[in-house]
Amino acid sequence: MSAPGTPLGQVLSQRPYAALFPGAGTQRPGMAARLLAHSPAARELLDRLEAACDLPLRDICRDGSPRQLRSVELAYPAVFVTGLLAFSALVEHQGAAWRPPALVGGHSLGHFTALVCAGALTAEDALEFVRKRARLMEAEATRRPGGMLSVVGADHDRVAQACARCPEELGVLTIGCRNGARHLVVSGDRAAVLWLREHADVLEAEKVTDVRTGLAAHSSLMAPVRDRLRAPAGRLTVSQPMVPVLSNLTGRPLTDADDIRAELGDHVAAQVRWDLCLEGVTERGAHVVLDLGPGQAMASLARSHGLRAAAVNSMEPLPAVLAAPVRPAEELVQ
Repeated sequence: MSAPGTPLGQVLSQRPYAALFPGAGTQRPGMAARLLAHSPAARELLDRLEAACDLPLRDICRDGSPRQLRSVELAYPAVFVTGLLAFSALVEHQGAAWRPPALVGGHSLGHFTALVCAGALTAEDALEFVRKRARLMEAEATRRPGGMLSVVGADHDRVAQACARCPEELGVLTIGCRNGARHLVVSGDRAAVLWLREHADVLEAEKVTDVRTGLAAHSSLMAPVRDRLRAPAGRLTVSQPMVPVLSNLTGRPLTDADDIRAELGDHVAAQVRWDLCLEGVTERGAHVVLDLGPGQAMASLARSHGLRAAAVNSMEPLPAVLAAPVRPAEELVQ
């Protein structure tokens, strides 16, 4: 029989790892309930953030209903905050054994969580910006309805060709996120997205599913939002990050405050190159990827890229997750 794996908590205290944060669409009822029940550090952070804004963050993150979490203005701050709570609880639990990640990254909305955990933005400033971004995105989606589709198992060129064949009168249809070689997210006008859904057989994909965002993030439909966010992004106080932050646009580590600020100005309408981010994780020699936040989307994408990954799922007991051994099939290379 294979030797037992190394407990995850021990791995994090001894070897380089990457901390990754999920984005929109990962929200779910009760997503931070367990963190808040068992982590004083998470409760203290949430109290601080709730005092800094007029949102009932505790209610949304702990008891938010499916209907509430369909609202971009509520769901986006909740996902952002839940990632911060998970990171805070992790630091608290590791105690003296705590070792910062070798690098951090966040998918789309998760990029803001990553920037806070790297020390580049304060939690309060990032929360205010996330809320402004969410309000503008939701308003633009009301003016011009959009949608997104996750396409798994299809060739990039085939998906791009299908988007190009969409009837012009239906609007914009583009690849908004490249999550992997065969995992793409298509974004665009609602009518165009529905057209692709109806003609999904031409993609020869393994799976095509709706993304629960209700808008067309990372497409030209968000250009008006991008233009309105550039000035607020330019006014953000950005500090030199304590650890490199993976760029959503290039996958390269961001270490300069001006580069971070510039990317935030273009982020909402630009294509997310998460495939390049995962390549960046490999290049930096991270032994394991840690998924922090609701669900296990980041861990799943990392594994599909051939990386070792573990999910500190906010809905599972943190001590049990960190005590669990890395499975033999994922054992670290000595």
